Amino acid sequence: MLRVLCTAPRRYASTVATAAAAAPLRPLRVLVAATSLGVLTFTFGATSLKSVLPGTGPIDGSPLHAHDSPHNLPALHTGASVLARNATYQRLLASDEWTLVPDAAETLPLRVRVTKLMAGTLRGHRKITANVCFVHRDGVRAVSLLRIGNALCGHPNVVHGGVLATVADEALGRLAVAQFPDGGAVTARLEVNYRAPARAVDELFVRDGVVVLEAEVVEVAERKATVKGVLKDEDGKTLVNTKALFVVPRNWRPRPLAEH
Repeated sequence: MLRVLCTAPRRYASTVATAAAAAPLRPLRVLVAATSLGVLTFTFGATSLKSVLPGTGPIDGSPLHAHDSPHNLPALHTGASVLARNATYQRLLASDEWTLVPDAAETLPLRVRVTKLMAGTLRGHRKITANVCFVHRDGVRAVSLLRIGNALCGHPNVVHGGVLATVADEALGRLAVAQFPDGGAVTARLEVNYRAPARAVDELFVRDGVVVLEAEVVEVAERKATVKGVLKDEDGKTLVNTKALFVVPRNWRPRPLAEH
């Protein structure tokens, strides 16, 4: 009994000393835990907000660059890497029924590229960083894959409707032009039905952001071609339904496609 009474104070003193040593660490642990919880809450909240409410989320204010700027190259390389691991891209590339048509910008010299819209003005850092097309061997179907950045937005982080209309016009028009020997078709009518917002790539909340446009020729006459298409996001959600009429003007001799 005496031994117990003598050792008890020592144990008590040891416990007090340990608690005193740990006391300064408690505020630090609380701060770290609170900070971590705050970061997770903000990230989850911002991500959820962007996915639920169109036009929400932080706005990228970084500068754009000229066509020949070396700052564009990393963005274009990233776009190529994202496409390389895209499931639709891999499936079409592995198929014998589809032929890959590289980005037109890759085949044009800079002096020509800077005068173009899709291959020039709209291409580069925070803009279109990937744009390829697969054409089916039947010649009447095509699939385009694009990656569109947040410099081409109307509402914050939502791709501008005019940009999507341009993307549709280019993709459908390319297929229509291929139906005529001289490739002289021009857009006569373009219908665009917007179904859902297209999220722009911002490298933070939307990192890949590949959109897929499936196009198909509906009808071909002597001087007319009707083409329809649907633009979808990576999850298969329909963003745009589109249809266009292309005509070959009489007595009009267009320049060769290679010079377009």
